[in-house]
Amino acid sequence: MKYNILALFCLTIIFVSCHDHKPRTIIDNRTYRFPSKYTLIPSKPILFGLDSLTNSNINNIQLFKTDSITYLTFLNKQFNSIYFYDFNTSKFKFTINIQTTGKDRVGPIVNSYYIKAFDSIYVVSRYVVSIINHKGQIRSQMNFLKDHSKGGTALPQIFSYAPLITKGDTLLINCVPDKIADKTSSFYGKLCMIKYNTRTGESSYEYEYPEAYRDGVYGANYMVTYHTYNPDTKKIVFSFPADNDVYVSSGENLIPYYAGGKALDSIKPMTTVRDDFEGYNKFYLQNPSYGPIFYDKFRKIYYRFALKPISAEDYQAKRWWKKKSIVILDESFKKVGEVDVSDYVSFKLCFINEDGLYMGTDVGDAKIGVTLFKLQENK
Repeated sequence: MKYNILALFCLTIIFVSCHDHKPRTIIDNRTYRFPSKYTLIPSKPILFGLDSLTNSNINNIQLFKTDSITYLTFLNKQFNSIYFYDFNTSKFKFTINIQTTGKDRVGPIVNSYYIKAFDSIYVVSRYVVSIINHKGQIRSQMNFLKDHSKGGTALPQIFSYAPLITKGDTLLINCVPDKIADKTSSFYGKLCMIKYNTRTGESSYEYEYPEAYRDGVYGANYMVTYHTYNPDTKKIVFSFPADNDVYVSSGENLIPYYAGGKALDSIKPMTTVRDDFEGYNKFYLQNPSYGPIFYDKFRKIYYRFALKPISAEDYQAKRWWKKKSIVILDESFKKVGEVDVSDYVSFKLCFINEDGLYMGTDVGDAKIGVTLFKLQENK
């Protein structure tokens, strides 16, 4: 099973204004040459056995810590259950079942989840976000199909690469807008996050797509946004698939910082626009793109996935996996390294722990593996 989906850079500060006349500061790392300060060293995968009801095609994972135990959790989408393993022993502990029928119904399907506490588990089912307890009982629900009727709709998404952000009474939820991907007019306005007030029930959209999305068509695969949260600076950092820059929240605006991969050219829009799956998929696979960004609060480092295009021969042979590298940025967003990683790791199964960055690793059926990639300073 394949997962789909040192450095030359410089530092120049340019002050510009964008099309809507909002001042933005471009931090561009391409003028000067810096040595690669860091690399990532993989360790042996940690294996977790799967039962007969679970296949290894998992795309939702979370490390959840209590006072007494650290759990590795993941979603079994076939049976709508969250599995809990002791992270230190790899032993299965228990499941929490999510209801799609009956009085505690979260919705028709379970898309993703986030565990804040055993009595506060957020579950996404299309436009509805439910909060359930460890018994699967619903405590509250938020319906964003209804709440966003005035400004369009968006599908909320909560993953390790798009984490839920809580600030007092406010929830910030990553989302994918219900927009037509083959129209540049779809990318005007605030579309990237849902801001929800748990006390009043009021909601709105926050943050705009980069200007590149308004200059050309990239297709549906480039609409997904990724973000991480820095608890030290209280900033949200976005990674957009079609942009070499990462974007850092500053009030209502986003400030771009160059964070491109060494083997990735500027990503150019479609020359011939096709609005079908084959057209979108082929364009995505045969062009560069960017994946998630993760903040390592223990080392004050960012990790951003860069995905290289596949060849025409690989596309015809349906070898549809893009080679990946990880761009390493310091807390000032200066590029301090870039490391190629195996085809057998998945950016959808990543998390940060005290000892480093963990990535899901393909180890075959009946098991899920996670591999520690330790940050190491080059001598």
